[in-house]
Amino acid sequence: MLDIKQIRENLKDVEENLSRRKDPEVMKRLKELVAADSSMRNTIKKVEKLKHEKNVVTREIAATRDKSEKKKKIGRMRSIGSEIEELDKKREQLEKNVKTLLMGLPNLLHESVPYGEGEEGNVKEREWGKKPEFGFKPLDHIDLAVPRGMIDIERAAKISGARFFFLKGEAALLDFALMHYAMDFMHQR
Repeated sequence: MLDIKQIRENLKDVEENLSRRKDPEVMKRLKELVAADSSMRNTIKKVEKLKHEKNVVTREIAATRDKSEKKKKIGRMRSIGSEIEELDKKREQLEKNVKTLLMGLPNLLHESVPYGEGEEGNVKEREWGKKPEFGFKPLDHIDLAVPRGMIDIERAAKISGARFFFLKGEAALLDFALMHYAMDFMHQR
């Protein structure tokens, strides 16, 4: 997850980096995040200002001898208290929104990551191993798993973005079994 301070201090760099992903949804989320963060920070400033004002009024109440004046100041203190309560609720909601938007942003790309305009423009860094030869056309994991209902690409793309998938059914059980086996194996060592 990105650090909100990094985004605040280096917004231009973050925008430039995320724009390399060529995903308009990411840029939209970033703009929403910046707006929500700004609103949250303004709300925090208002709350702090009101708390200061409430403290001043509290001191004035203690120093005031006139009952009618005291009553007015107590009323003002109560109205400030309810304003603070409302703004605190708003701040909490904005904090949740900022956190949700932050979690929706991908990590920044390292400058060494090769850049390609699209699938065809991607740079192949290296290949390793000897490629096996088959007497048939091999299928990739998508062609094997989708017809068998083992992965869900569409739902994952809506939630996480392109190139993600959710394991379902037997594939999820197999994944869990492999993790369990690996944990048991490491535990026995």
